[in-house]
Amino acid sequence: MLKYIKLIIPIFVLATISISCINKKNNEKNITVSILPQKYLVERICGDQYKLNVLIPPGANPATCELTSKQIQTLLNSKLYFSIGYLPYETNHIKNVLEENKELKQISLSENIDIIREMIQHGDHHHEGGVDPHIWTSPKNVKIMCKNILNHLSTTYPKDADLFSKNYENFLKDIDKLDLKIKKALESKTNRNFMIYHPTLTYFAKDYSLKQIPIEYEGKSPSPKYIKDIIEIAKATNTKIVFVQKQFDTKKAEFIAKEINGKVIPIDPLNENWLKEMYSIFDILDKNLE
Repeated sequence: MLKYIKLIIPIFVLATISISCINKKNNEKNITVSILPQKYLVERICGDQYKLNVLIPPGANPATCELTSKQIQTLLNSKLYFSIGYLPYETNHIKNVLEENKELKQISLSENIDIIREMIQHGDHHHEGGVDPHIWTSPKNVKIMCKNILNHLSTTYPKDADLFSKNYENFLKDIDKLDLKIKKALESKTNRNFMIYHPTLTYFAKDYSLKQIPIEYEGKSPSPKYIKDIIEIAKATNTKIVFVQKQFDTKKAEFIAKEINGKVIPIDPLNENWLKEMYSIFDILDKNLE
């Protein structure tokens, strides 16, 4: 999903941007985030008194969408920018865009999180690959992300610090409730395996001792040999769940599900309502794992 994002910012878009065209008078309460789940997290803490902008809009495929001049202008008109920290377009294109506005503060929400690095196989050996950026799929990580959000909001807008703190504490209660419910429901499961087209749930799987079997191979569409191999793994482990995100083609997932007598189940880790989506994923696992 987000791991191999390649957002292309056309040269003509960058050429149209200059500091002189930024409306600095109206940006005081403008906050920009990279993806929709972040919008939910920030809103839960800052409330509805701030304007939140999302770089990747609802329904967009992060692998193919492009930033428009309007989106870039919106980013440059913001007071704060909460990034994930490891999305490829953040470390490449956005870095260049931010040079247009030194006053815009960028905060990486990966700070203080135990980052997972992918192990890539080449021949008879493995080596450490890139960072898995899907940190928001872990309730444990989200608590850390929210602490980062709280700290920077309170520093930037000290007059609303008490409101932020109160909202933060209320949100933590919701996260803890979710976490406890997942732990209690899954602790008795003996078959803890699931397949997924793009390995979005790595952090979630780690938190709850589950086994994620990715259909993608090193971020690419799987080869026939790889598909054959993971079908054998799924059969051997009695894996029946095949998650697929709506941003991806479902054909290969449907083929694999048929071969293992499983079922394709759509999920949306980019859903704006983070809490609702986490409960949905948990509910699917609870009902389908044995």
